[in-house]
Amino acid sequence: MNRYGLLLPLCGLTCLLTAGAARGDVIVATNGERFVGKVVQESADRIVFESEIGGRLTIARSRIREIQRTVVGAATTTATTTAVATTRAATTTAVATVATTAPSRPAGVGRDGFDWLELDSGEWLKGRLVYVQKKRVELDSDKLDRQKFDLKDVRGIYPAHPMNVKFENLQPVFAPVTVQNGVVTVESPQRLQLPVDDLTGITPGGKRERDYWSGDFSLGFDLEAGNTRQLNLSADLSLTRRTPDTRFDLGYLGNYSIINDIQNAQNQRLTGTYDIFLDHGFFIRPVSAEYYRDPLANIENRVTLGVALGYSIFDREDLEWFVAAGPSYQKTWFVDVPAGEDDTASSPGLSLQTKFKKELTDKIDLIFDYSGIFTTPESGSYSHHVATTLKFELTKSFDVNISFIWDRINNPQTQSDGTVPQKDDYRMTVGVGWTF
Repeated sequence: MNRYGLLLPLCGLTCLLTAGAARGDVIVATNGERFVGKVVQESADRIVFESEIGGRLTIARSRIREIQRTVVGAATTTATTTAVATTRAATTTAVATVATTAPSRPAGVGRDGFDWLELDSGEWLKGRLVYVQKKRVELDSDKLDRQKFDLKDVRGIYPAHPMNVKFENLQPVFAPVTVQNGVVTVESPQRLQLPVDDLTGITPGGKRERDYWSGDFSLGFDLEAGNTRQLNLSADLSLTRRTPDTRFDLGYLGNYSIINDIQNAQNQRLTGTYDIFLDHGFFIRPVSAEYYRDPLANIENRVTLGVALGYSIFDREDLEWFVAAGPSYQKTWFVDVPAGEDDTASSPGLSLQTKFKKELTDKIDLIFDYSGIFTTPESGSYSHHVATTLKFELTKSFDVNISFIWDRINNPQTQSDGTVPQKDDYRMTVGVGWTF
């Protein structure tokens, strides 16, 4: 076989491999972000694009710098024909094809003040890195809003500014950091290069306290007038402070309702937890606190303090579920009690909590949150708070939340006139939420 006969099958094989490696069309946005997928529809002013990560996107042509189209059949046929005609032409075509499909780093990486993510799909996203924690990555993307990824699906992380970085069995450091092909590089005075499996977390911060915080606020309001006068008001606030190996959660839930000048709901719940992450999904909760007030349930004030051990059962992009349990102490002040009885009750207890979050679609989340405590009969025997929420994303910062809430006290305190409050309270709230 002469040299041309030998190079012919090699060129054909090269073209086939190149075609197989091609992942689809590529959109390069004017801000440097890169999306891999398929162009679904085109018009004079917009492109409809099915992204591997972002789903179906509608992008104005004015925001598109380049469209790299992949036509596998045509590329293979052209390259093969050229190879038959001349070896040199075939070699040139093969090299050109590889160069076209090979990923390249956007020019803005490390220069434009944004944090950048490179995904295994070849897509590039830019925005603000929220955290890397428990093998998860969250980015507030410039185009796709908040996105979460499994760390194993991220090829590279390129923060624009120094970050707080924590490895197992090492002290946290604040320094420039990059993650590339499974290796974490920290440009501290003593340069560190460790495998990503040793990474506990990466979080912004160091100069501004607010960089550690994120949160959600939801407000529901309903007003009726005429034959029935009714006012319903609900507020739900959650704040989270993250460092590479800790998480502090603060939550508030309040409900107020009045119908025809008769109050039928007035309760407030304030919670706080502090978690320290360990290896293999475990975390310890050295502090857990709750304040609750519900005069209509004969509770003037109730305070619960505890500690717990927790475990993350699932911690994926589309599914989160953790459980926690531990000893606690509860004290309750009652609004009204029969003559001669103590108007307070205190008790040791066993507290349980679980939170489940599932992404039903790209725009809809299901969230189930349960917290309960077993105590002595004087403190209610058993009580719980259950909230099931459907969250519908409207924009990057706003969503609509529909929540069903069930509060229960198994042994409510009898009032002085012999009235026993209902054991169960149910309510449904609809509110507009803001993520920040």
